[in-house]
Amino acid sequence: MRLPLPLPIFALLFCGAAHAGFAPLNGQQVLQQFNLVALSGGSSSTHVHGRGWIGGNFVGSSGAEFANDSPIPVSNYAALTVMGSVGNVTVNNNGSAAVGVVATGNLSSATVNNGGGVVQGSTNGVNFNGSTGGAYVGGSATATNFNSGKVTNLAGDAKLQSALNAASSTDMRAVMGGLSSQLAALAATSSIAMQGSKAVFTAVADATGRAVFNLNGGFGAQVLGASEFEFNLGNASTVIFNSDLTSVVVGANFLGGSASGALAHEAVWNFNKATSVTINNNFGGTILATQASFKNMADIEGSVIVDTLNSSGAQVHLYSFTGDVTMHKLPEPASLPLVAVALAGLAWGRRRAGSSARVR
Repeated sequence: MRLPLPLPIFALLFCGAAHAGFAPLNGQQVLQQFNLVALSGGSSSTHVHGRGWIGGNFVGSSGAEFANDSPIPVSNYAALTVMGSVGNVTVNNNGSAAVGVVATGNLSSATVNNGGGVVQGSTNGVNFNGSTGGAYVGGSATATNFNSGKVTNLAGDAKLQSALNAASSTDMRAVMGGLSSQLAALAATSSIAMQGSKAVFTAVADATGRAVFNLNGGFGAQVLGASEFEFNLGNASTVIFNSDLTSVVVGANFLGGSASGALAHEAVWNFNKATSVTINNNFGGTILATQASFKNMADIEGSVIVDTLNSSGAQVHLYSFTGDVTMHKLPEPASLPLVAVALAGLAWGRRRAGSSARVR
């Protein structure tokens, strides 16, 4: 006879299912879904080819565009989410099933070419174009064209409401700062040799395919100051470059077109303690610097996760992140009591089954 599932086990499973529909993103998912995360805000006059999330105000200028590529990765998030006010941007939202823009503040001098949007503040000089979704404006709408349709009841539009809910569903600073700290704690598996002004990176992957390089201290400063980078990645499928430098300037030439090769998909340059990062040459891989003011004077082949962005004249190109930065760990302390109760319930069920068998 099949015994009923003990109540604590059922409760544990139900609790997980109830929250599975809109769970916060983890670090791996952020890297997969976003081309730019600027935790405090910033400014740009250039293209970010994929999805963006801005944690404060954002100031664009001529050429500031988001979601140029088709398609951008699938996500619950809008093509551009700004947790503040934003102006002088274009959102193309090519191929996305989500909403074009979400702004919790005001939106001005902007064009949203597909997907409509949600603006909780006011708009001024905005064009909502396309036919894939309407737009909602909570405040006044001055010189605003609702060519994609005007939504007056936000709660009645599931698509727009979902994008607004997604906007604040993940604590981006905690998640990406936590990931940066975890990656920084990884032991190096790989080596770097200086050959004059050239740094040669030779990857040695562990059993999971992950290769880790140490760019700490004086040697790290010497490597990052090299004029040329050469990469021998072997069979590595994830490449982590850890640096503890507080100020980072990289101008090296990535030899053999390596900036747009495997590095663009697999590499994370983790500047865990940096407060300033400047890139002066075409750069390959994701830049993770959650405390840094970031400036790029050349194109980035990968994603940018920083505190503030100052981008002028150089683009951030979209590459799907195929590496694995997942950290397998024990349950969080807050969840341990629930797990213990569940295990106790399972043991109780087994004892009851044994007692029933003995009395028959």
